[in-house]
Amino acid sequence: MKFYTMINNTDNTDGRGFMSLSKIDVFMRIKQHFEYLIKHGAYQQGEALPSVRQVSFDMGVNPNTVLKAYKMLEDQKLIDIIPKKGAFVSHAHDSVKDPLKKELSSLISLLKDHYRDDEIIEFVKDILKGGK
Repeated sequence: MKFYTMINNTDNTDGRGFMSLSKIDVFMRIKQHFEYLIKHGAYQQGEALPSVRQVSFDMGVNPNTVLKAYKMLEDQKLIDIIPKKGAFVSHAHDSVKDPLKKELSSLISLLKDHYRDDEIIEFVKDILKGGK
C-alpha cells in the first residue's frame, strides 16, 4: 500500500489561528493531496488508489467525504472510478513528467545541432553529479 498519510492539524486551526476544519476543507485537502501524488508520479497510470473505506477510516471522516474528493478527481480525468473495483489513476491524465520530457527532448535536439552525442552525455552526467 502506498504512503498517503496526510498531516492533520490537531489544534483545529489553519496554522494562523483561524478555525478551518469544515467539511469543505476536509474533502478539498483529500482531493488536493491525491491530485499532487498523481501528478508527481507517486501513483502510476492504472494503479489503484486506497479504497474510500480505507481513507475514511484512516482519516476519521465519513466515506462520503472521501467519495466526493474522488469524484472531483474523476471529473478532472485524473482517476477512473470503477464500481465495486475501486479508483484507478487514469491513462488520460497529464502528469508533470510528460511536459518535462517534451521540453528535454526539444533541448536535446537543439544540443545535437552543436555537440556530439558523447559530449551531451558527459554534460548531463556532470549536471546530475551536481556540477555546472
